[in-house]
Amino acid sequence: MVAMVGSVEIAGTAARSPLQPAAPPHQPIPWDRVILIIVVSGIGARTAWLALGFARLRMLRCRGTPLDDHVAADVQKMLGTRAAVRSVEGLTQPVTFGVLRPVVLVPCTLKASPEPVRRAVITHEMFHVRRRDWLWLLVEEAVGVALWFHPAVAWVRSR
Repeated sequence: MVAMVGSVEIAGTAARSPLQPAAPPHQPIPWDRVILIIVVSGIGARTAWLALGFARLRMLRCRGTPLDDHVAADVQKMLGTRAAVRSVEGLTQPVTFGVLRPVVLVPCTLKASPEPVRRAVITHEMFHVRRRDWLWLLVEEAVGVALWFHPAVAWVRSR
């Protein structure tokens, strides 16, 4: 038994009625577009992640108070660096960032440390300022954003 709904059987083949829409032809998956969408989405996600990190650094900078410590001034004079040193409540380790106006954020607990410890911590961070480590980190992040999908880049960045 052959069901005939909207079509006519002609010599064993079914012909479409003019009222029935044509089946869309099978189209291959546009892999080039799929890959492009994935790569661009990854770049967008990495860029958003970096933007959040920059926003957090800005928040920490604003939340910090200038560190009034002669040690920081002595170290900067000795090394020839110029950076704002700020004390931040709740920070667990020192953070240095900025190229044109570098900032060193230190935990509030550093104030209570003995002078040799304060000197060592601030000297270490001022060496980061002097070597312009933040600039190299920005270059590394830019490469990481552009080539986030490449396994060699992920491997090098993990080292």
